[in-house]
Amino acid sequence: RIADKKSSQPVLEIDVAKGLSISNIAWNNKLNQIAVGLSDGSVRVFYDAKWSTKGAKLPVSKGLRKTDDLTLLLNSRAPQGSAGILGEIRTPHALPLFRETVEKDTKRKREKDRQDPIKSRRPDLPGTGIKVSEGTSAGLNFQQSVLSSAIAKNNNIAGKDPRDDLFKYNGEGKEYTRT
Repeated sequence: RIADKKSSQPVLEIDVAKGLSISNIAWNNKLNQIAVGLSDGSVRVFYDAKWSTKGAKLPVSKGLRKTDDLTLLLNSRAPQGSAGILGEIRTPHALPLFRETVEKDTKRKREKDRQDPIKSRRPDLPGTGIKVSEGTSAGLNFQQSVLSSAIAKNNNIAGKDPRDDLFKYNGEGKEYTRT
């Protein structure tokens, strides 16, 4: 019942729900709607389609969601009851005959798996030397090849005068030094 504040006379009487009592009521003057909280935790909203704005009118104006034939067919074939529960059924106290053997993760097994490059997903190590076909290795750049050839020949150029080597070629008619 909604009563007049001054005269306490009932103005409007609405049957909200059978067997439920109203626990809370609120009116919003901007929306011009009444929200009623019921004893079972549900909420009912009352509004006038002519005078109310927004609020509960927005979802009502969208209407019911359309269902296509495929959705109806899939819902009709969906398993009902406990058959609809998916997942693994665990039985910790099952008899040994019916127990599923589960491998225990031991420290030794983890260490062994860590050494395996595939299981541990270890990236390929960088190679050394010149790249050959599919192998991934860092190719020698010019500076590295010059240094490696100098080391291989074991030429000690420190303490030598480079002009001595150039004087060897003077006899052939080429002049490398200025006088």
